Amino acid sequence: MVVSVCFYKYNKDENKGIFDEILPQLVAYNALGLIYEKGGSSGLFWGLMKANVNIIKENKIKNIFESSINLPDLKMPSLENFIDFSKKARPQQIRYILSLYAILYNQNQVMQWNKDNKNYSLVKAEIEHIFPRNWQNTNYNGWDEKKAQEYLEQIGNKMFLEKKLNIQAGNGYFNRKKEIYQSSYFIEAQDLAKSEQKDWLKGDIEKRNKQIYDAFSKFFTSVF
Repeated sequence: MVVSVCFYKYNKDENKGIFDEILPQLVAYNALGLIYEKGGSSGLFWGLMKANVNIIKENKIKNIFESSINLPDLKMPSLENFIDFSKKARPQQIRYILSLYAILYNQNQVMQWNKDNKNYSLVKAEIEHIFPRNWQNTNYNGWDEKKAQEYLEQIGNKMFLEKKLNIQAGNGYFNRKKEIYQSSYFIEAQDLAKSEQKDWLKGDIEKRNKQIYDAFSKFFTSVF
């Protein structure tokens, strides 16, 4: 709706930079709605309608979104709430968050590419669980199944990977997966492949939880 209103309000010769202002706000508002579990059309409807009014009536292109009953604060919730969201969010919701994070992680991240005569893109990537999702019947480096379940679905254990590489990575542990990550076009996967550590454990997931949280906090602060 907001994009359509921009086309209605401004023709191609007017304010050519409008989408440089509007789109980051729109992307951030949608992400914030997901994180607060208000990401459905009913949850975001008031904010989107108010943004349309601000664009058309108030001639605003900055700060088009305002706080509302559903989203009283246009900022990140607590780290604990963010982690809780990541554990129970649906895959399509996590895909949106990971898509945005891939760009926040490194703005040089390519959006689409061709490898071995196959086309890939950011939006077609698969969710990779760095520590394997399917438990193997072993006590691995201090982990047991109960402890692992607390961390497996946290955002710090999820990243994007091409489908073929995700299949190859399978349920292997980190030291083996690093060899596969180095072939990825996702910059974060490439960086993990360069890591000298052999294990991916609780502390690594907690650290990456905070890293992702800080990236989104900084992004929201910059656009709202």
